[in-house]
Amino acid sequence: MMERVFFHDIMNTAGGARNLVELLLGDDDDDVRESLELLSLSLNGLVGEIASQRDLVLAENGDYPISKTAILSRSVVEDVARELRRHPVSAEREIAVSRDSCDRVLKTDLSLLHRVLVNMVKNGLEATPPGGTVRIGCSSANKYVVFEVRNDQAMDQATQCQIFKRFYSTKGRGRGVGTYSIKLLTENYLGGRADFTSNAQVGTLFRVFIPESG
Repeated sequence: MMERVFFHDIMNTAGGARNLVELLLGDDDDDVRESLELLSLSLNGLVGEIASQRDLVLAENGDYPISKTAILSRSVVEDVARELRRHPVSAEREIAVSRDSCDRVLKTDLSLLHRVLVNMVKNGLEATPPGGTVRIGCSSANKYVVFEVRNDQAMDQATQCQIFKRFYSTKGRGRGVGTYSIKLLTENYLGGRADFTSNAQVGTLFRVFIPESG
């Protein structure tokens, strides 16, 4: 109950600040507008991070309310790429959408799928040096849509053995929830499965298999 009250209150505060900034974006002064756009972007990121942590807590407790809708796979991929191109984690890095990505209709929880894909791309960006590229795409296979995110860096064997464990991270303390939540949300709520391949030839490729029928 305390967690729910906390997330409710902090989300209202952050959301209210974001909405106020959006109202002020009509200012005609270019310098003011540029500053407000940066602030709006930061607040959107803050709201997203709070929502991500809230949903993870709900999912771990078995309380996440699934809401399935019909969506187009390629549209989700493009939305995630567009969103993260403006995120600080993508500074000096490229996000490329595979041209042959399929556009299949699938019935699933859009919010959870979006969160899974965001975590996959963020993970790839954090592993990619400046000037590198992270690739995202989707394909259809045996009544599943397979979402893939690849970067050119290979993980060592020790990291591969721990990658889906909660709080395991090569980036220091307080990290390691992103890859853990990919598997948790995909396999416990979206009815799919998550895996990865990492070697010198491929780099690192994360995949989630989401059933088209939900």
